[in-house]
Amino acid sequence: MGANEISFLAELRKRKQELEFKHGYLLRKGRERTSPAVYSLEQELEGVAKQVQELEDMLKELKVELFYPHENEIRKLGAAIAKHKPEDVDKAMESKSGELYALMEERGALTKENYGRRREIAALMDLANSFPSKIRDEIAEIVRRGELDELDGSVLDDRNREKLFKLLNRCGIGCSLSGYSLLPPGKGRVEWNEARVELNGLCAWVEPEKVHEIEKFGKEIVATGNEIQVMNAERQVKKFGSGEEKKFEELQKKYLEMVKRRNQLTSN
Repeated sequence: MGANEISFLAELRKRKQELEFKHGYLLRKGRERTSPAVYSLEQELEGVAKQVQELEDMLKELKVELFYPHENEIRKLGAAIAKHKPEDVDKAMESKSGELYALMEERGALTKENYGRRREIAALMDLANSFPSKIRDEIAEIVRRGELDELDGSVLDDRNREKLFKLLNRCGIGCSLSGYSLLPPGKGRVEWNEARVELNGLCAWVEPEKVHEIEKFGKEIVATGNEIQVMNAERQVKKFGSGEEKKFEELQKKYLEMVKRRNQLTSN
């Protein structure tokens, strides 16, 4: 069980919540359980819920600790929202106004941020669960609180300490590094210096000054892939000459090299 499975669990949980809300909303609006729309949602919800339960049981059996940025605040907001009737939640969603909607919007912003960073969060969980339980629990509490005061990382080797430093920042828990300790931003000797770049549906973390270069690279991958598709379609209706075949082969080779580089950037 690793980061990929933990990330997939986040995706499944989000889908489950969406299906539960849609299902309940349709019933509250007068749809019959036998209606095709409600039945279809129930069937999908049953399948997703089963997958969620299986993954959660597996993680529990492996004693994997799950934790999310600002989890304490998200739960607090969820409890406040749960005090209202489902019908009131529907009205707030429809009107997009009022105190209840403000609570929902605040919680939604936090959960949306976590979902966007699910791969980084999963990588952080995977790393923390490989540590001794004491420091793992300290990391979990820091992440759930959403901020770091100080963390003694002396039990970790240099590689894992630096990896933890990067992953905490990538997950939105700002910190700096000073010797064996992780401190709030601006308090340590080493500050975080990375920027996130969307790269063909994936994510790369690079030095801020390289953002433009990576964005340009992403556009080149798309353009090269499109050019290959066009040429491949042409090859289906006409015979290429030696020059066209050579160009096609060169494009394919170029594209494979670009994909290789993209994978290296997004796996860091």
